[in-house]
Amino acid sequence: MNNLPFMYSDNQLELNIGLILLLLEPYNKSLKEKYIIDNNKALTYLCLIKNPVLLNFVLKDLGIEGIELQPSENYSISSLSPDTDSLFDRDSLKTILKQMARLGLISVKFKESKGFYYVLTERGEHITLKLESDYYQSIRNYLKKINEITNLSMNKLNLLINNILKRI
Repeated sequence: MNNLPFMYSDNQLELNIGLILLLLEPYNKSLKEKYIIDNNKALTYLCLIKNPVLLNFVLKDLGIEGIELQPSENYSISSLSPDTDSLFDRDSLKTILKQMARLGLISVKFKESKGFYYVLTERGEHITLKLESDYYQSIRNYLKKINEITNLSMNKLNLLINNILKRI
């Protein structure tokens, strides 16, 4: 008998900690020690990670080759109607980030003009290396594509996402 695939809940704390660890891994710090990931970027990039079909629309609109998605990702309810609640759920993000800080997975940097930025600690980097399942490998593939759009301002990216959501 074939086993059914295990589906993660988008709101599961442990899953979201794993996603944020992976999100911070490539964007931990730029070469000039300039911190990259703040609350707005974390919310937007998490939404794109959780909605790979939406990510593909964004990439297509920017003229970037999309990600090859599994049939379960292409032909799901979430692909027809992406869940964008995570774009606006600052309270959940705050809860996840607080828990990550308590666990010593991230450190928080504050810049007067820009707000809070997040950086992996050594412990966070160590745990990130252990996230090896097929699911986390697919998330890493999404993040490689997100890396191609990090030069886009958040205003432009959010406008693009809003326009795409109006079309689908």
